[in-house]
Amino acid sequence: GINPVRYFMIREVPFGSDGDFSYPMLAHRTNTELANDLGNLVQRVLSFVHKNAEAKIPQHTEFTSEDQEILQKSYHLIDDLRNYANQQQLHKLCEGIWSLVSAANRYVDYQKPWDLRKTDTARMSTVLYTLLEVIRVIGLYLQPIIPQSAAKILDLLMVPQDSRTFACISQSLVAGVCLERKPEPIFPKIEMTNVKMD
Repeated sequence: GINPVRYFMIREVPFGSDGDFSYPMLAHRTNTELANDLGNLVQRVLSFVHKNAEAKIPQHTEFTSEDQEILQKSYHLIDDLRNYANQQQLHKLCEGIWSLVSAANRYVDYQKPWDLRKTDTARMSTVLYTLLEVIRVIGLYLQPIIPQSAAKILDLLMVPQDSRTFACISQSLVAGVCLERKPEPIFPKIEMTNVKMD
């Protein structure tokens, strides 16, 4: 697909410089960063919401310092991304977005909403809301890089078409909105047996 190729070229080759390309390198970036890091994050969070929050954006309670930290990181990242774009350092723009993806994966592993489901459903709802909000912002940031894939993420979150610009970064998700679309993998992995070797 075109989006993994776009991501690979922008991520791997600094703008204005020569770069290397090989099918195994493309497969590695696609499988580790798109499928594993981002794709699994979106899939497991959305699937958990569908199973344990009535497929609706949950109502949050008071945010903890950990919640606030990752939310503020997501909102304020726009300043760094604009600087990278203005300097045509698009590979660093990708690195900046992936720092947020990595932070979201660490957050979900640390907060363990699957355990909170048994002990504190109010806290579980806040953790899920925080994750959905961070995924929304990631989807917005990815639109110039992988537009079709970013649109799929925002579609899953039922983000209106007129709320998908960078000016809408601070327009948080509305609790209670039904997530009508069933989550499905956004980035299929590339099987190495199908990869052409140089």
